[in-house]
Amino acid sequence: MEEKPNGTLTNGGAAAASTRSAVAEDELTVFEGKPSPLYHRLIALSLWLGAIHFLVILVITATFFLPATSAFAVFGLLIVLMAIPLNDQSKLGLKLSRYICRHVCGYFPVKLHVEDIKAFHPNQAYG
Repeated sequence: MEEKPNGTLTNGGAAAASTRSAVAEDELTVFEGKPSPLYHRLIALSLWLGAIHFLVILVITATFFLPATSAFAVFGLLIVLMAIPLNDQSKLGLKLSRYICRHVCGYFPVKLHVEDIKAFHPNQAYG
């Protein structure tokens, strides 16, 4: 590494790397969230983050305010629901996740830079 008079450090391969990244930037595809109506954002955020809070409130309520038999029934139901295998090809699940992603992305200012868009299949979900 060499130090320039202005105090920055340079690496011999840095110039070649910046040239390669300049060429790669021409091929970048940029995705940016679009703002959506406020009610869609609130519904999507509630579905996404509200489920966690609902489960916490359900467990606290069952623990402190229900009789022991009802509380064990609630816990048993939650355990059974955790053990049921999920279908990753579910039409309802895909619609729900696309709705949430479409409207929550407009809430958070995020940009996605994709170098090789052709590597992704348009009909497949990536997690």
